[in-house]
Amino acid sequence: MGLRTPPWTSRGTPALASEDGDNPDMAKHMTAVAETSDSATSTIIGTDTAEPAAPMKLLTARQAGEQLGVSPETLERWRGAGTGPAFIRLSGRYIRYRPDDLEAFIEARRRQNTARA
Repeated sequence: MGLRTPPWTSRGTPALASEDGDNPDMAKHMTAVAETSDSATSTIIGTDTAEPAAPMKLLTARQAGEQLGVSPETLERWRGAGTGPAFIRLSGRYIRYRPDDLEAFIEARRRQNTARA
């Protein structure tokens, strides 16, 4: 069985002709592509050399309260009522806040007038 061109290709790149994949023309073609194409290689190398992400900054209740202008006790009451900013419970007594969540909490409460929205 000889080389055949798949009907969906227009360039005439040879397809594998035998069941066992023994096609010297295809091997030459693949070698040429591998030697001339740096895009795939650079993408793979690029992911290995990327700098690791900075660790997430988490704030204590005291730090979060300072940013919001409230006490840690107020944040505790808000957590219990479900009305405060989103928080992370690292363990039973360790509560932390993400700066992005504090900003979102502030933006959600931004008003133009005193009428209820």
